[in-house]
Amino acid sequence: MNQDIPQFDEKAETDNIVNELESYWQRYFSLFRNNKKYHIFVAVIATGVLLGGLAYFFKYYQQSQKKVVVVPELETGSTSAGETTGVKEFETPPEYQMPDTSSIEEDLLSGEIKRIDEDLELFVPDLGQNKDIVVSPIYYEAGFFVDGPLKGYKRIVGVATPYTPWGALTFVFATNDGKQYITEKNDDKYINEEINTNKVSFVESLSSQHPQTIALDDVFVLYRKSISTTSIDSTVTNHSGRNMYRYVLDDQFLDMKELESNDPYLKFMSKDYVSRDYSQGDIDGQDVLEIEGEYFDSLTNVRVMDKTGLVYIYDLTTKEDLQRYFREKKQYDVDHKKYENEYEDYLAKIKQGINSDELSYPQSPDQVQVPSLSFANTNASYNMEEDLFDSYKTAFPAACGVGNVTYAIKNINEDDLMRIGTNEMGDVWKLKDPDHPLLKLAYKIKVEDAYDDWFLEINNMERKPTFEEYVAQNPLLIIKDHWGRYVVVGEWDYIMEGGCGKPVIYLYPEEETKVSVRFLSNIDITTDIPDYDGEWYVLAQPDGTLQNLKKNDCSDDDFEKFGSEYALEACQKNEYPYLYWAGNSLGHTYQSIREGWIIPRDELEQFLEQKLLEVGLTQGEMEDMVSYWIPEMLSTESSYFKVGFLQNKEMNELVPMQITPTPDSIFRIFLDWYPLADMPDQLPEPQKLDHVQRRGFTVIEWGGLHP
Repeated sequence: MNQDIPQFDEKAETDNIVNELESYWQRYFSLFRNNKKYHIFVAVIATGVLLGGLAYFFKYYQQSQKKVVVVPELETGSTSAGETTGVKEFETPPEYQMPDTSSIEEDLLSGEIKRIDEDLELFVPDLGQNKDIVVSPIYYEAGFFVDGPLKGYKRIVGVATPYTPWGALTFVFATNDGKQYITEKNDDKYINEEINTNKVSFVESLSSQHPQTIALDDVFVLYRKSISTTSIDSTVTNHSGRNMYRYVLDDQFLDMKELESNDPYLKFMSKDYVSRDYSQGDIDGQDVLEIEGEYFDSLTNVRVMDKTGLVYIYDLTTKEDLQRYFREKKQYDVDHKKYENEYEDYLAKIKQGINSDELSYPQSPDQVQVPSLSFANTNASYNMEEDLFDSYKTAFPAACGVGNVTYAIKNINEDDLMRIGTNEMGDVWKLKDPDHPLLKLAYKIKVEDAYDDWFLEINNMERKPTFEEYVAQNPLLIIKDHWGRYVVVGEWDYIMEGGCGKPVIYLYPEEETKVSVRFLSNIDITTDIPDYDGEWYVLAQPDGTLQNLKKNDCSDDDFEKFGSEYALEACQKNEYPYLYWAGNSLGHTYQSIREGWIIPRDELEQFLEQKLLEVGLTQGEMEDMVSYWIPEMLSTESSYFKVGFLQNKEMNELVPMQITPTPDSIFRIFLDWYPLADMPDQLPEPQKLDHVQRRGFTVIEWGGLHP
């Protein structure tokens, strides 16, 4: 949708003003020409009109001499099937439209990505991992606009490594003079606050070759997620002597598979599945890694590259699920605005001295689940003899982090499958062999490896289903995607226990401080003490004691779970030692740590205590963590354990958080472990760990994985 900046016609505008003044004089002079007492009045009025007209003229003239960017309201679906781009944006009913969806432009950009060796200062100062040790943002020139409303403007991509507990922070900017820039607003106001508004102005949308949605056909749609980034070691060292990480644009695409596309401006790619270094056991004598390597081809998300080389990650979804998302997102925006207003009113009453127990804390709306390959069976047609689960989504989900993707599988052909019906995605198959390794893998991940008590409690069951009972309901269904790949989806009826096991957050301000903590991504919470309900809002003391400033409900069933023995008394006194949660991060895939140690069973407790004290946890923090995780790990009866730790970088990507006020020091450590039957032939490289730096307002978080 091309719209040029309007051109100013000086002569035409001058003639219009003169004609308007002449008409004005004729009308009013004929009215008052025989009445002298109005002559002065008319002269004053006429002079005012003349001066106003001249002021308007000169203002418009000056604006026309500047390169004022008029960003038009861009519409979705502006490119239809059959046009030369070969790609069209998904068309949704107007009432479901996203407010800032970009359009597709033909031959919109030229040039290539080049790193800029200077700080353009487009992010706020001190946007680093430590306030006294700053990793500067990196900027890239990403082509020039050769068409559309930004024709002649340079595109800039900024990639920052924020101090706050987030992942990579990426913004696309445009400039025509290298001094002032424009960029799109982010949905999250806290992220927008990281932009230097002395140099950058916000607009609703920038033209892009990467639209928010791409309709592949009548069924499948790509939904834009983020710019593809990766992390590398910077040349800056932290207090532990380690090189601090920094985010950069990802450029490792040569080995990716190119997917068929008839679009001349965009290239579609898929990334091969990368197996873990250490197995999570075996199935009938076959290593789990061997099963995954034999059948997992790639994840279903897609990398999309424009002609300059800029790559966005898109999630594969369906028209139906995208419509669901737009409907829910529209309602969420309304509800969240209402919540923000109620929250501001709540804070105002607290500042007036009203006791929080006398107030009703605002109810935060649930975050909307972003589009994915998921479906319910209410609108499907299957063979009557088939027994099915109610809903399907990601197959073989990882503990703790469940991405919006599933797997394209290989080494499966039509002889291995039985067609059982159709749904909105087309034909649906199941595996003919009821003992197929993929079915056994699904059972192991969703049922067998889950702790019995937790599984039964969460799913309100008296016993776990047997493998035969599980398979009889068809836990795995297979469809073909736009590219003809076999894609597997898994049952989503059984709830997984909180794979992120008891992460706890200590808050240590320098003085008594009211602190807000909230997650920046969807978290499927299975335990929260005190109640999270959209965010924690507490009064924190320098010794870490927390008072819940929201409604303090002491009838919570979470108080009876393992690791919550302290909680009832803490709630009754409204004095909590930390914020405690468990659950799964939705939309973020859990990535295991390759480095670490192999520890014999009888040395595990001593090793864990030593490592946690070495990195700088206090005796109390260490004992809290060890007292929870040692019983959990030893309950597996394994002879050895592979042990590593997710640190700030990995946790910021997996579970991004917003903490207000911003801490001066943040330390996050998360136990990544697997039970092993035997000592592996190849040992991992020992992991280098950061150390706690307690400066100013300090936040400490520990947790671990329920594998």
